[in-house]
Amino acid sequence: MSVRALVPLLLLASGPPRPGEAEAEVARVRSLAGELAALGVELDARALRIEVRAPGACRADVDRQQDHLFAPGHFDAARVLLGSLGMDGGLSADELRAVAVEATLDTLRAYYQADRGALVLVERAGAVGAEAGEERDRAWLHELAHAWQDRAGGAAGPAAAPGTLERARLLQTVREGHADAVALGVLLARRERELGELDQEDGQEHLAALRVGPAPALPYRHGLALALDAFDRGGWEAVHGLLRAPPASTEQVLHPEKRDDEPTRVRLPLAGELTARAGATRREDTVGELALLSLFLEAGLGWEPAHRAAAGWDGDRLVVLRLPAATEGDDATPGTVEGLAWRSVWDREEDAAQFAEALGALFVGRLRRDGRVVDAAWSADAELERRLTEQLAATPQEELPPAADAESAAALDRDLRAARSVREAQRWLLPRHGLRVPIPEGWELREVRGVPALKRVAPLASGPPGATAGFDDNITVTAARTGDGHTLDELRARNERGLAAVDYLTADGSSSVRLGDRDAFLLRYHGRPPGAVAELSFASLSFLRGGELVTVTGTARRDRWPRVGPTILAALRGVVVEED
Repeated sequence: MSVRALVPLLLLASGPPRPGEAEAEVARVRSLAGELAALGVELDARALRIEVRAPGACRADVDRQQDHLFAPGHFDAARVLLGSLGMDGGLSADELRAVAVEATLDTLRAYYQADRGALVLVERAGAVGAEAGEERDRAWLHELAHAWQDRAGGAAGPAAAPGTLERARLLQTVREGHADAVALGVLLARRERELGELDQEDGQEHLAALRVGPAPALPYRHGLALALDAFDRGGWEAVHGLLRAPPASTEQVLHPEKRDDEPTRVRLPLAGELTARAGATRREDTVGELALLSLFLEAGLGWEPAHRAAAGWDGDRLVVLRLPAATEGDDATPGTVEGLAWRSVWDREEDAAQFAEALGALFVGRLRRDGRVVDAAWSADAELERRLTEQLAATPQEELPPAADAESAAALDRDLRAARSVREAQRWLLPRHGLRVPIPEGWELREVRGVPALKRVAPLASGPPGATAGFDDNITVTAARTGDGHTLDELRARNERGLAAVDYLTADGSSSVRLGDRDAFLLRYHGRPPGAVAELSFASLSFLRGGELVTVTGTARRDRWPRVGPTILAALRGVVVEED
């Protein structure tokens, strides 16, 4: 894995898009702001600067955003951390910052620039909002929500200083989840629905529109889940309350059942001559569970192993030292040496062991586990690495998590193991949903954007040139809460209405299906979602189980559907569902 692939894990890419105002865009933005008022998001769009810019003209804005997203010295510390993982790529801190900026520019659609109160709209291929109207509205509503956050303030508002990587990830997750919920709330209100009725198509399609991998999408996915949970507990007032009183850690975001699990304080004094030298610099940081999960996912660990490796986190502290060398160094770092000391604390010894095993496959320094504590030291200078290792061993961790944290971590570990999807012969087993899906010949159980899925890996026997390129035909499983008292017929009608309201999709028909003694319905549709490389065909099979609407969806390129479609439909009709 290249350092450029890792940079988004440690460096938050903000955002998203000819200076000046465009009349049609101004009118549309003001209309959207009027719809927001019904959700308690009252924003005077006339006070906003509305600008239309090409992506390249946004570079200076996005570069300035880094100073707001991160504490001073963050990029230098990130460079050293990447070095300890053997992934620094020889980039300087300034080069890492430039990589983060360019990664953001690649996906710009719209963004709110707080330092001048501007809503910037992306211009691509000579047009603003060239994607379907609802997707454009969703992106612009999302950024209008950020503008309202700026005016509302609060502990998670845009003016809040991140301080650490963990805090930056937490604030990003709360802000993006709140903005996503607000944007979806407006779109749902147009269909006379509420946020509490959100189904999987409404809630997940925006992740594909982000055009990013599973790790960068995590703050959006879990931020929206956090906002939905708040809405269930107290409506829009509770959703907006997340900005005033956010969770204490990304652990609490990832695992709502651990709301009472406060992070453990971890201190690494590293006193003595190491930090007493003239010219020595020291930066402290906390990585946090969400950044660890991102790291393991991008390292290719897989969804379930990555979650288990990061779960049980209860606190960590990272210290990066830059010291004058006793003797002149090489040409790359003349007269200086750098080192990293990192301590993490875990709910249980099992959690610490799982983390140490996963980190050990990446870390190029010295790793040591002592019960629920994992220490890591690294330096390109062997003597400094040795001394950091010794100081860590000589510095006991005075505070450890309470017994209740271990109990909740054990329950979480059991849930993760139970939710693991596995292959058994020619069946894909999903214990959480009580589901068995046939695996067609030439298909394999893989991960698609960090989610387990069946993928067609065998080439087609015939077809036009390039018919196997650009998109992986796949079968996925999702589930959504149904709310109280909804029948399958009502949910089918709701899904059909929702499908008709999406202007980039066209319905091809629906039908009733029997899965053993269980009723289900099959929807067929096609279209080209935002970011898709070609027009796609879909078949989704939905049924009720355990208070959820479970949906098995097969997707293939439309030009391949005559050959791939019958295989997908046969797999859907062969689904076996256990009793609730």
